[in-house]
Amino acid sequence: MIAATAPFPLPHASRLRRGALFFLAALGLHAAALQWLAATAPQPLRRAGQPPVVSVHFRAQPDTVAAPARTPAVVARRHAVQTRPAAAAQPPAMPDAMHVPASVASKEAPATADAPAASLPEAAAAEVQAEVRPPFSVSAPPSVQLSMQLIRTEPNRNPLYGVGNISWEVSDNRYRMQVEAGLDLLLTSVQLYRLRSEGSLGRFGIAPATTTETRRSRSETATHFRPQEKSISFSSSADTVALADGAQDKASVLMQLAGIGRADPAQFVAGREIAIQVAEEREAATFVFVVSGQEEIDTRLGKLLTWRLERPPRPGSYRARLEIWLAPGHEWYPVQIRNTEANGAVTTQTVTKITVFPEK
Repeated sequence: MIAATAPFPLPHASRLRRGALFFLAALGLHAAALQWLAATAPQPLRRAGQPPVVSVHFRAQPDTVAAPARTPAVVARRHAVQTRPAAAAQPPAMPDAMHVPASVASKEAPATADAPAASLPEAAAAEVQAEVRPPFSVSAPPSVQLSMQLIRTEPNRNPLYGVGNISWEVSDNRYRMQVEAGLDLLLTSVQLYRLRSEGSLGRFGIAPATTTETRRSRSETATHFRPQEKSISFSSSADTVALADGAQDKASVLMQLAGIGRADPAQFVAGREIAIQVAEEREAATFVFVVSGQEEIDTRLGKLLTWRLERPPRPGSYRARLEIWLAPGHEWYPVQIRNTEANGAVTTQTVTKITVFPEK
């Protein structure tokens, strides 16, 4: 009988073990639930000095930082516009129908850093372009032929007499010019000099393209003006020279000066200087003409009221003194030209006849 009852306590023990297992499982489930709740619940406030546990709360910072970043760019742009000169703030090429001041335009511009920055190079280019303006207004005189009397005197020598001729022809914004000079001998005349100039009329007045010069007992030389390359080249030299705005040759400079007076007589004031780059057969130099004032000269045409311009000698550049007399009553043509060399030789050409050709 004892052997038969021995197995009865076994079912009770197994039930106890199963209950213990269920209890442990319930505890595990509760612990897991608590961990899940702790992970998903809002973070409690940290105590002072406690290091941050997670960095997720920093994700919203780029949005709050980006908005203030635009403000310095806009302020800097406004400051740049307001400190620029008023004349340069609105380029001449811009239409003025809106009449918007620069300061107002900068305030109405979009508050972005890219748009104002892109407009800065354009504004700078407009300022540079606005600064390149002709120093004088020029109105080329009409076509003409000037007959000249030539007298050359040298120290301790008898004077020499000759004739000169200045031919100037304008048509369709193009021009051709020729200057000749020769000596009268007993039975004949000898041509000493011929200068030809061809080119166009532009924003700075006369714009030579090619100049050829022929002297007695010398080969012909040529000077080429290259506006696209901004240079001047010479057939008698391998050197090139930078081309300045309004540059002239030895012939065209006479009509350029006449054109300045013809465009506006107020541009001729006693003491005023007129600087023009003049190319010769091997080089170019800046001729500085000084307006001396009004003078009356004697010619075969009678007394002529003129404006006298003088180019004094310039050390290191040219030693001769050049004087030109322009006649306002005759389209400002050069009616007398005088060249005084360093050795004392003086060559003077004075008008004897003015033949104006009809416009073509």
